[in-house]
Amino acid sequence: MPKLANPLDHEERLKLQQELFVNFLVDAGAGSGKTTTLVGRMVNLVKSGCVTTQQIAAITFTRKAACELRERFQTTIEKAYREEKNSCIKEKLQQSLVDLDQCFLGTIHSFCASLLTERPVEAGLDPEFEELAPVEEIVLQQEAWESYLMDVKLNSSHLQETLDDIGVPTGELKEAFITLSQYPDVTMVCTEVPKPDLKPAVETLKNLVERAINDIPNEEPEKGWDHLQKAILKASRFFKFFDLNKDVNIVNLLKAFDKEFSVTQNRWISKDEAKRYRDEFNEFAVNILSPMLQTWREYCHYILMEFTIPAVKFYEQVRFKQSKLNFQDLLLKTRNMLRDHPEVRAYFQSKYPRLLIDEFQDTDPIQAEILFYLTGQDIYQKDWHILIPYPGSLFVVGDAKQSIYRFRRADIDTYNLVKNLIIQSGGEVVQLTTNFRSVNALGHWINPIFETIFPVQESSYQAEFSPLRTIRPNGKGSDYGVKVLNIPAEFTKKDEILNADAEMIAQFIRWSLDGNLKLTHPSDQTNKEEIRQAQPEDFMILLRFKDGMDLYARALEKFKIPFSMTGGSSLGDSLELAELYKLLRLLSDPDDQLLMVGVLRGLFFGISDDDLFQIKQAGGYFRIYSNVPEGLHEDLETRYGKALDKLKKYLQWAGKMMPSVAIEKIIADLGMIPYVLGFAKSESGASYFYQVLEFLREAERNGKTRFDQIVTEFNMIMSSSIEEELSLTSKEKNVVRLMNVHKAKGLESSVVFLAQPFKEVSQKADIHIRRHGTEPEGYYVFNRKLGYHSECIAQPDRWSVYENEELRYLQEEECRLVYVAGTRSKNLLIISRSLKDRDLRKNPWALLLHGSSVENELNASEIDIVGVNIPDDIGTYVKPQELIAAREHFSEWVSDLAKPSYQIVSTTGLKEQVIDLSVKRGAGGGKAWGTVIHQVFEELIKGNDDIDSVITLALQENEESLERKEEVYTVVEEFCRTDLWQRITQAESKYTEVPFSLQIDNGHPLNVYVKGENEKPIILSGIIDLAFKENGEWVIVDYKTDRVNEESDLDRLREFYEPQVKMYCEVWDSIIGESCQEGQLYFVEKNQIKNAFS
Repeated sequence: MPKLANPLDHEERLKLQQELFVNFLVDAGAGSGKTTTLVGRMVNLVKSGCVTTQQIAAITFTRKAACELRERFQTTIEKAYREEKNSCIKEKLQQSLVDLDQCFLGTIHSFCASLLTERPVEAGLDPEFEELAPVEEIVLQQEAWESYLMDVKLNSSHLQETLDDIGVPTGELKEAFITLSQYPDVTMVCTEVPKPDLKPAVETLKNLVERAINDIPNEEPEKGWDHLQKAILKASRFFKFFDLNKDVNIVNLLKAFDKEFSVTQNRWISKDEAKRYRDEFNEFAVNILSPMLQTWREYCHYILMEFTIPAVKFYEQVRFKQSKLNFQDLLLKTRNMLRDHPEVRAYFQSKYPRLLIDEFQDTDPIQAEILFYLTGQDIYQKDWHILIPYPGSLFVVGDAKQSIYRFRRADIDTYNLVKNLIIQSGGEVVQLTTNFRSVNALGHWINPIFETIFPVQESSYQAEFSPLRTIRPNGKGSDYGVKVLNIPAEFTKKDEILNADAEMIAQFIRWSLDGNLKLTHPSDQTNKEEIRQAQPEDFMILLRFKDGMDLYARALEKFKIPFSMTGGSSLGDSLELAELYKLLRLLSDPDDQLLMVGVLRGLFFGISDDDLFQIKQAGGYFRIYSNVPEGLHEDLETRYGKALDKLKKYLQWAGKMMPSVAIEKIIADLGMIPYVLGFAKSESGASYFYQVLEFLREAERNGKTRFDQIVTEFNMIMSSSIEEELSLTSKEKNVVRLMNVHKAKGLESSVVFLAQPFKEVSQKADIHIRRHGTEPEGYYVFNRKLGYHSECIAQPDRWSVYENEELRYLQEEECRLVYVAGTRSKNLLIISRSLKDRDLRKNPWALLLHGSSVENELNASEIDIVGVNIPDDIGTYVKPQELIAAREHFSEWVSDLAKPSYQIVSTTGLKEQVIDLSVKRGAGGGKAWGTVIHQVFEELIKGNDDIDSVITLALQENEESLERKEEVYTVVEEFCRTDLWQRITQAESKYTEVPFSLQIDNGHPLNVYVKGENEKPIILSGIIDLAFKENGEWVIVDYKTDRVNEESDLDRLREFYEPQVKMYCEVWDSIIGESCQEGQLYFVEKNQIKNAFS
């Protein structure tokens, strides 16, 4: 939080820092400095001596927020320590820094995991339980679902028969199974309803159809049948050919008439008859059909629940048998442990007497329950609603106006309930309304809009209004306020509008980065605002929906604008990954000719349909080991032959190597990374390959080592909606951020674009949770997907009441979502609007545009005029004579550019300079063998238990024979028997394979180890094998795999390697600022440890 003028709520902020024995719920508006407030209270708790650092638990919403909080807490304590004059308080702050690692700062799930790890017996858990990663859970869910279906088939076939009777395949229930698995604490309501009698409705419909068909022309009208005629003709055929003794056929027939029909009168024989039949069919639908089909759906609901709920229980049993917990398990097990074991509750209350919770508006009810058990005075009381927290034990920070995660179980009712409970127990609610983020122009614009949207008094559905009281000046000579980006009306289709929007935003950012946009920024040292030019990190593009994010990514790439993308879930949409998956499926099942054809005509081999026809005509077979048929055209013969050769090679790799190694080699052999980076120009797309490979390696470490298992895992990963995108470079900070609004909570940016202006927000309620009693109840609707739409196939009794209630919650949450989007900006907010959508019905940001007076509009013509400076390598036309001239001077440019401005020196190179070649070495060593040993030692020290897989993978990656597996095992066993290994296992800290790169100038202490050819700076790089901390001092270890014939040669090698180890110690000192007191050489072949220095 910058040092601006005193905030308008200064007194409230002082109260939060000073009254340490009062429980608070802090209603902290957007940009009000929530983290600063939280950290300030934590530091004051330490200074006051109320608690020690390890007695504080601060719970955040995400791991990233936890890291930021830890960093802020440490720097604030360090600053307080430097400024503190009181020696007693100074000593407490110093001890706090020492104990910082013992202060819990993390997510609620990691907090629960730590509690369960400490008291697993009371929680009823295996002490060795594991947390399920999101991808792991998707795979386990799939496996559990398939196992459950098999169990039903073998032991409960009547359940399957019942589903068949109502026409619901088991595949349509998988989504319900996944959804219901997220609510283990909720009792899903299902009432058994008698099956309705469908026969009377069928007879009525049959009579109507038989009469109406006589007034339909024999020949189809020139403009086709109208909707009612189509339905009647289809029903007539249905009555003739389908068995109407089956309920499923009857329902399918009746559903076609459960709607309101209109007719085109001139397509009927009689216009009067057309109107009469229209009215009769519509009356039949309203009075008979709709009520009866509703009863049918209620009848089906009980049947589907009876099938699905046991699947949820089955999956729960699978997790517990494997000692694996998902996020909900962590919460439930913790809640149950604290509720049912008073002694455990008392223990953790003494361990964590102070709880601080950030982003509480997104807390679900179980989390709230846990917090009250940990702070409540009566450890025997199981009803958390009546618990009274100890004074000062609970500090809750949130903003109900930013509660936007209902789909993740967040409940605004819970926020309001906790708010009232804190007040009733003697605590206070404090509002922080001063906004340090936005300039005054933004506050003056946004307040009138939301004053009419949010109520004066909070309700069950919506937060109360509180203004953004901005204190930042607008900044003379800079750009600020609100602009509307107008997409011309000539773009009429959705894709056209979104493409134009992406292009215009990218152009504006490019123009801004070329020095045309000036922004003010509050100084951290003074109260003044400083003007500077815009940088990529100053821009954030927010989308309401995940889909379509790739359009904006590609536009940014086109204009060479660095960016990071979050929340796009684009991994599953990658064409290149989909093609690779198709190839891997073929390698897993090489006899599948259909897959073979798909791979051949896909991205990698480019065999066209005509080529395939020619191959088949020549007598060819589409199998990997088939021969190229004779008689093909020479070009096709060559291409088809090369394709088969590659596929044979890949199949051999898949059979001989660990799956991840084979897949990595296939990706490299196909040139996928250069293709995506070069042709597709997508760095984000290239990063997906590395992301997937890392997931696959993790699966191998967990025991999935067969190729077919990894192919299944690959499919799971692609369908798992992974949202985080890796970057191929380390330059993450100074980039444009592209994300959906849900990912932007807690973030800010100088310039924010609200993009994607032509996609209507359509609220749909599938589930409603009522928490008015002690046991929450759920009402779930089963839907069937029909392309882009869905139909309800089963619903609970009185669903319309619960649906309207849920829609009310969702509609109010949508207002809060827009509020979050509108309050991210510090200087400039740019809202996209399609001029085609004049009434803003399809604009998700309509609330921000209705009734607001926005004078500064950005039109397409203005953006074209601003003179966007597109980088030279994009779309530049090169004339032939320019190319010829460039070629003539090419060698001159290369020679100039090739002159080094610095030298690169590696520690490996230094080692080779000093090694005594007279030392004779045995066979079997070499770089590859050394790399194998280093990789295995690294995983061993990290605690990887699956050493067998590690050894296999290391040998294959370095193309060493698997016959050397036992040899590696012997090395590991001998290493684990050394005194060095015992020291490593007992070390305070340890780091393996630490890479470094340092610039060495003449005055640098490391300059004595390197000899430059001239005065140019030297870049020294290398890898430290192992560094561990023992009794407060660092020890450096270097592994050597040299194979010497004579024992006496080890001392000579020690002398040669000693300078290298000393240099590593100097490097370590330069990196972390802590000296190294000892250096060791471990000679692997002889299993001997030599002291390099001490």
